[in-house]
Amino acid sequence: MDETPHVTNRMSRPFWTFLVGQTSSAFGTSFTSFALPLLVYRITGSSFLMASTVAVAFLPYMLFGPLAGVLADRLDRKRVMVTADVARAALLLSLPVVASSSTRPAVILAAFAFIETAFEMLHAAASDAVVPTLADPQDILKFNARLSVADSIASVLGPVSAALLISVTSLETLFRIDSATFLISAIAVLTIRVKLTGRKVRSSIPDDSPSRWSETVAGFRFIWRNRLFRSKALMDGSLNFFGANVYTQLIFIVKDHLGLPDSAFGWFEAGAALTGIVTATLAVRLSRRVSFTILILGLPVVQGLMAVTIGSSRIWQLSLVAWSIYSGTLGLSFLIGVELRQRYVPGEMLGRVQAAQRTLTWSTIPLGVLSGGLALNYVAVGPFIAAIGVTICVIAGMFAWASPLRRATALRDALEPLPEDHPTV
Repeated sequence: MDETPHVTNRMSRPFWTFLVGQTSSAFGTSFTSFALPLLVYRITGSSFLMASTVAVAFLPYMLFGPLAGVLADRLDRKRVMVTADVARAALLLSLPVVASSSTRPAVILAAFAFIETAFEMLHAAASDAVVPTLADPQDILKFNARLSVADSIASVLGPVSAALLISVTSLETLFRIDSATFLISAIAVLTIRVKLTGRKVRSSIPDDSPSRWSETVAGFRFIWRNRLFRSKALMDGSLNFFGANVYTQLIFIVKDHLGLPDSAFGWFEAGAALTGIVTATLAVRLSRRVSFTILILGLPVVQGLMAVTIGSSRIWQLSLVAWSIYSGTLGLSFLIGVELRQRYVPGEMLGRVQAAQRTLTWSTIPLGVLSGGLALNYVAVGPFIAAIGVTICVIAGMFAWASPLRRATALRDALEPLPEDHPTV
């Protein structure tokens, strides 16, 4: 029988177990993050087909995002995560066989990206909603930061290992390693001996969703009724439309713009993860010393400036540093947004709100990267990425000037946080 003991200011055994599972899958995922773009590059050599693969991968957020949130709130979150992990393990294990025997490997890769993202989306909706049941409200950012640090460490070791292995083994082996890590993650989640479903708590933002339809759209309604959540979702969606092109075309920056070998792509991935460790470690300290308004509006400006540097520089060391800072600040922005929702959204609907946020902000990515892929038929990747950076800075400036985000700190402080004595483990 599940139990729900209460802890404060320290990580409980269930949290350690959860962290081990998440870190394992992050390590394996970094292998696929290295192998998949390289595989698409080798097969097609086309920036548009690379963009198309990424676009297809994000379609599940448009099609099934709200449903994933409902499932995460209404089903046993432990079972949801285990099911998603096992499904992704099977998918990755079969990918090399299916892709190698197909006459249209690009179609197989796109289909793989779509299905894998669907299960990843389901897992993310459940796992994001689990953290508030493992931590006190005042410790949520700290616990998220520790998860992020562990994820980043795995994401450093993964690309470095993949870059070393690629010289002695095949890309297919990297996918098999990822498959094994998902099984480890599933086993870890199964051993957590606590209840991971949402808890009903009072909230200053109403949830009146008795019908099935209202239940599905409750996450969107929750976000749209609050000026802070609504404005941040609109800004993030706008930034993702353009900014997603930076990561999508990274392999072309490394190979074509900088003229580096395949293994260098792994070093760029590792550099980004290493910066993620630093920013996640500093997240709690920054949240206490820097205004919330400055953080959510200033970080996109830093990302824009780094994108300009990546696109305009031919010095690979400078591009590596700029890419690392870009990724680190992007991760910090994501971490701050997740903590905001985990701290102020009632536990019984957190899965729906997190899924709605992803749907609103990531649904812009397919059209954005497809537009970018088409544009790259007429312009080199370097100037294109530099122009993206300028656009990101302009968007951040517009929201700082003409949206409620210029008063983000006051809007956040006006929210009613979850009670200090809400049930955790």
